[in-house]
Amino acid sequence: MDSNTWYANIVNFMVSGYVPPSEKKKKLQAESRRHLWDDPYLYRICSDGLLRRCMPKIEGIQIIEKCHATPYGGHYGAFRTQAKIWQCRFFWPTMYEDTKEFIRRCRKCQLQGGITSRNAMPLHYNLQIEIFDVWGIDFMGPFQKSQDCEYILVIVNYVSKWV
Repeated sequence: MDSNTWYANIVNFMVSGYVPPSEKKKKLQAESRRHLWDDPYLYRICSDGLLRRCMPKIEGIQIIEKCHATPYGGHYGAFRTQAKIWQCRFFWPTMYEDTKEFIRRCRKCQLQGGITSRNAMPLHYNLQIEIFDVWGIDFMGPFQKSQDCEYILVIVNYVSKWV
């Protein structure tokens, strides 16, 4: 395990009880209560009760990049990108700040710029319904004649199906 990871002291304390000279034992005990060690990964027990895998900051930046710039759309804002990371169940202490910083420096987002409400065009309701847009008419037949009729006219009102 890389000794430069933010959670190295927590793992060492949980596995062997080792407290480095620069750390306080009570702080490590309190912090270790919010974590679960399942070799080789450390998980954080979050306030919603879900376990999220603790990641080094370097890998966290790669996760932000994957969640922010997806090939099927992407380049979302900080809130949606952070929600995607949260749903993927990853955690590192500076993930909110790292996400904001990454998005602020994203070249594609900088080129696109933001659309303010001043630049937005007003929305107009433009749905025009004709009578046969909400009705379906079809003919069935020919059938054997019954009272001089061999076809059936079928009419369906689709509006009542929407409600």
